[in-house]
Amino acid sequence: MGLSIDEIGCEYTTLGQGQFKLINPPKPHSSLKEYSVVISPNYGLSIINAFSSNISTNSNGSEARIAFEAMLQRLTAVYGQSALTDDLFDANPNESNWLQSIIEGKRFLFAIWGKDKGSILTDSIRNIFLGVEAFDPYSAYIKVQYVFENYDEARNELIHLEDDLL
Repeated sequence: MGLSIDEIGCEYTTLGQGQFKLINPPKPHSSLKEYSVVISPNYGLSIINAFSSNISTNSNGSEARIAFEAMLQRLTAVYGQSALTDDLFDANPNESNWLQSIIEGKRFLFAIWGKDKGSILTDSIRNIFLGVEAFDPYSAYIKVQYVFENYDEARNELIHLEDDLL
């Protein structure tokens, strides 16, 4: 079973449906400014989300890509091999705004670590996601997500918690 919100040992705000925003996470990384977790009553912690601060960037997304690469190298040093996706779908490859194509779902830049990808995962981690997400065409952020082995059970529990409200 994963940790409860009280076992994490920090202040938090409740976002609803098992989601909590951590106010002062116990071990924050200097590149990641906001943290949230998903915790179910019986299965505990199943997801940790961490977000960088806002990255102002040019139309090519250069600063966002540099931040992504830096975090990719850090995570690779710890967890080994990942599967990298850097794809452009249903768009003009010469499109002038890199982040706009991410917002529109035409471009994807992410990496996934998992045992099936040759990664070295510990502490009941099922997989790790690293990606670039955008607020608008000139500002982005990096997201790191840890998904634990109890995810399926925790997700099902959280889905069914509201069944009695119907």
